[in-house]
Amino acid sequence: MNLLFVIHNWVGYAPHGGTEVHAITLVEALSQTESNQIYVLFPDAKIASDCNKYILFNINNKTFKQINLSSPVTSDCYSHQEFFAKFEFLILQQKIDIVHFFHLIRFPLNMPLIAKKAGAKVIISFFDYYFICQQFNLLKENKIFCNYPNINIPTCDLCLNKNFNSQVGTQNTRRNTISQILYYADAVHYLCQDQYKRFIITYPYLQDKLNLIMGLGIGAFFTEQDIRNKLNNFTLPLKVACVGNFDTNKGAELIIQIIDYYQSTQQNIAFHIHGDVRYPYSDILASANKKVKVHGQYTPEELPNLLQQCHVALFASIWPETFVLTLSEVWSCGLIPVAPNIGAFRERITHGKNGFLYELTDSGSIITILDNFIKMSTESFFNLLKEVSQVKYPSLESNINQYLSLYTHIQNTKYELNTLELLSRVIIEEHHIETHHIETYPEIQQLPDPEQPIPPIRENKHLLYKAWQYYKQQGLLSTIKHSVNYTSQWIQKI
Repeated sequence: MNLLFVIHNWVGYAPHGGTEVHAITLVEALSQTESNQIYVLFPDAKIASDCNKYILFNINNKTFKQINLSSPVTSDCYSHQEFFAKFEFLILQQKIDIVHFFHLIRFPLNMPLIAKKAGAKVIISFFDYYFICQQFNLLKENKIFCNYPNINIPTCDLCLNKNFNSQVGTQNTRRNTISQILYYADAVHYLCQDQYKRFIITYPYLQDKLNLIMGLGIGAFFTEQDIRNKLNNFTLPLKVACVGNFDTNKGAELIIQIIDYYQSTQQNIAFHIHGDVRYPYSDILASANKKVKVHGQYTPEELPNLLQQCHVALFASIWPETFVLTLSEVWSCGLIPVAPNIGAFRERITHGKNGFLYELTDSGSIITILDNFIKMSTESFFNLLKEVSQVKYPSLESNINQYLSLYTHIQNTKYELNTLELLSRVIIEEHHIETHHIETYPEIQQLPDPEQPIPPIRENKHLLYKAWQYYKQQGLLSTIKHSVNYTSQWIQKI
């Protein structure tokens, strides 16, 4: 099976989070099977801006190819003919069976339709709400959750005009386009039930679409056998961990307010920041006193050791998160989460048992929860740890198995073809591209333009629409004649 993953960021090329970590784990595992050829397509860009360079990464042999565009893909790009031509050629040349879209930020929005045109099956994962709104985390201009779905389209247009200088009608146009994209997708993937419910309000027909509702898996679990070690570390000061990217949409401003509050009190508490601290919060935390320690970035494998002495994990996301891989990670390290009562947190945490929830409109309740932890007895802490040890969340192995099951099902699903559509199965000429390992970034090889001359050929299994389009323009007899002539010319070349 030949799989192509399309994603907006890649580790080492741009700031990343749980989506990219999950993607790397997935593609590495899939590549271990000899029958799978795995590719990843991502923008070659350090920041979220217009992009005219993309990289195709072959996971199996660790080689790279580069796609350069003469004009960039902009943030509001629906169609890009040059990119589409090269993307379609890529699918045909590499004989891609399935294109799995993890994200379309910095890609032309209509890419899934081009993948379908090239004969590949299409799966779309929803890691946030980019298919609902260009503001993928549903935040208004003042960095407040817009309260979707309890808003109307004119309200969206006002917000988009403020943020992107968009014109009236932008949201309707975008959602009509996306509705068509999702309609033709072979399957869609949600991370939680809360996200699923929000999506079907905008696109009701998705209820009937083949779907997978599955969160992101991790490889380690906190068990009852680990409780004794954790209890031995339950001594003051109360150690509160903030894990993951430290940025605005993750509630960095609120966390700093909480830290500032405790700076002026005598409460026995300390905060530990683990993750990528984004500007300007890096400067703010640099001036904080001894109650805060910034540890910097980490790998998932390092977390159990890093969080060994910590008791509580504080989350402050200001939008309805779709899963939160970090929540599973802190549970797996025996930490009690404190999180906002919204999105995946509300779905996954049972208040007072395996964690605590607070209302975004009542952020001061965080202080009440943390103060209660400071006063908590060892027995109460033990009961919470026991609940945490029984939390059920996906494993990496279950993720791989469910993805593979979906891929196999999709691959084995045949398109319904009538006689005229069968005529569109034509011979595709293959352009051989010499690929090599690279050691330094500048040596990444440029993918050729599909318009370049193409040498000797072999039959390709993909369904193309070129013959179908020819038929619609020229009629059945002309199409048959054209196909016969094309085949005769090919036979003469052999």
